Amino acid sequence: MNIKEGQESLKRALLMMNYKLDKTLNENINEATKMIRFLTPDVVLKMPEKLTNQLVGLPKANQKNIEDIVKAIHEAISGAGTGEGLYYSVSNTDAFNSLQRSLAISSTYKKNYGESLGESIEGEWFASKSKNHLTKLIQTQIDQYCAGVGQKNKKWCEMKPEGQIKYGF
Repeated sequence: MNIKEGQESLKRALLMMNYKLDKTLNENINEATKMIRFLTPDVVLKMPEKLTNQLVGLPKANQKNIEDIVKAIHEAISGAGTGEGLYYSVSNTDAFNSLQRSLAISSTYKKNYGESLGESIEGEWFASKSKNHLTKLIQTQIDQYCAGVGQKNKKWCEMKPEGQIKYGF
């Protein structure tokens, strides 16, 4: 067996492991070969400590108002309501205006409250609008970082097949 045959066998195995009966064969194949990065909004929101000192070329965040923003987000999450307070907090233009600040807010939230910002938002009934907004915002920041100074940071920015990232091969 040569390398190409081995890769084809691996693709078939991944396809069989993840085959979804409600999708067509082509949709399943496209999903099995989807390209993603290690650096995702979920990593920023749920595991900011993994990124500490890892993102080469990323300057230190402006710490202005970080504690106030984190407190406002926590109060919006822990209080009763419709989720509008949380949406206001995460869509505040000063809050998540760069990848550095997004990481700083996420890290500070986890340090202060013992739970990641991502897990806190996911646990909130009325937070889907806020999570979608935040995910899109952080994805844009990641794309900008990886297209710029992060190009040299292959560990986090290189596009790889989703199966390779999920299963390690």
